[in-house]
Amino acid sequence: MRKGIFAALVAVVAVGILHGQGKISFEDGEDWRSHIGAGGAVMEIVGEHAVDGAKSAKIFFKGSAKDTWPGVYVIFSPEEYKGQSVLTFSIWHEEETALDISYRMDFAEGTPIYGGMGVQPRQKAPVQLFLNMKDTDGNPKYPKAILLYRRMPREDSTIWLDDLRLSDKVGTFKEYAYVPQQYNNDVTEEEKAMGAQLFRYHW
Repeated sequence: MRKGIFAALVAVVAVGILHGQGKISFEDGEDWRSHIGAGGAVMEIVGEHAVDGAKSAKIFFKGSAKDTWPGVYVIFSPEEYKGQSVLTFSIWHEEETALDISYRMDFAEGTPIYGGMGVQPRQKAPVQLFLNMKDTDGNPKYPKAILLYRRMPREDSTIWLDDLRLSDKVGTFKEYAYVPQQYNNDVTEEEKAMGAQLFRYHW
């Protein structure tokens, strides 16, 4: 079922050029329709809970007693992905507890990559999907489509999606550099008398 949905999505989407140097914020004049659209979920552009600009995408996931995977898809061209290591975006929701959002990365060759995240309510902290995959030859491997979806939801839910952007910088972790420590390893008179030298630690 999911394979059929994905094939239909690829057939109707034309990859264009990102507005605003690699970001989508759903503002007037943006060509966001060529990069993102509904894939089983209901999406509309609204003036609520925006992070960048004044508008966001309000996405409604219909709950069902049957197994469904409603979502939205994101597609970039290989040229847009080149040199980028992360896709960031903001999700706002007003549920009482964390909302599980899943993703599926589809590639031209090979198996998809699945993952998910728990998004806390009423927050605008950026979500990050890492893109530093490589093929069997060690070359960068980028997804041809990313599906953001809810896995078999039984209850209705709504999120507001905004500020999607490709970046070569990862903001979650601070980069640390190892600096070798210099120690005085001269043998003391006490150590000479003992016939051994004690190790010296910097902690």
